[in-house]
Amino acid sequence: METLVGTVIADIWAGGGWGGGIAAWHSSFRIQNNIITRNASSNSAGGVGVMYSHSISTEQVIVNNTLFDNHSVYGGGIDVRGSGTAVLALNNILWGDTAQFGMEIYVDAGAAAEVHHCDIQGGWPSGEGNINNDPLFVPGDPAFTLTAESPCIGRGMDSIWIGGVWYHAPAYDFDGDPRPRPVGPQGSDMGAQEEQPTLDVAESHGIPSTFALEQNYPNPFNPTTLIAYQVPVVSEVKLAVYDLLGREVKMLAVGTTAPGRHTVEFDASGLASGVYMYRLRAGDFTQAKRLMVLK
Repeated sequence: METLVGTVIADIWAGGGWGGGIAAWHSSFRIQNNIITRNASSNSAGGVGVMYSHSISTEQVIVNNTLFDNHSVYGGGIDVRGSGTAVLALNNILWGDTAQFGMEIYVDAGAAAEVHHCDIQGGWPSGEGNINNDPLFVPGDPAFTLTAESPCIGRGMDSIWIGGVWYHAPAYDFDGDPRPRPVGPQGSDMGAQEEQPTLDVAESHGIPSTFALEQNYPNPFNPTTLIAYQVPVVSEVKLAVYDLLGREVKMLAVGTTAPGRHTVEFDASGLASGVYMYRLRAGDFTQAKRLMVLK
């Protein structure tokens, strides 16, 4: 089974006519936590195309992805084709994609798609928990983070039973934050990103009551981004960026830090495109998140 996780797939042109962003042929797959945007095909599947896969009981899953502004003739967002082909789509946002046939999702005769708990522009005629509402992304955010007012918050499902098989949403989002966030009985968010929770700050003095590391913004970025963190007491702080092998590539902050919210700029001009981790250590508190340099 092929797996594609936590990737930005953008600005691809499929002149051959199939699968602008992703094309899956005769395969089982799991596509999760990806941002798929501004891709196009001259015929079918602007975002994700699935052709001649197996029955849904093997695994053809498209879960917690954000598809936006993809274009094609058939299936601006997702195109499913081939006799016997079946796809499960869960917790996705499909918005702003365009096509002559199937603006967001096109399913050919003989194929099938189980679509549940997705935000689909124009709606979808079947499935559980689907909505047709503007997802309200943070304006200008290339990672399509949801604003606090988004109707997609808490509308996803952590698991669903289809045809005698349990299908599960990912335990983490695009940035490596847990789903749901904050952890609790509420549903996860639709799309690749969980909404950023409001920092816990004591109103009377403006001093945080907890340690926290925020997601960098913007993300992905080139070449600079901002990283914010908060400490409730005077703390010895180390904030650094690491590659995926755990090697330190940039020290951002080190030393004694006063209580409050602090912001540092990370300049990745000397780094190659890719995914990196940044980690905050403050006293006994440690938290890490993922960022993406996209050049």
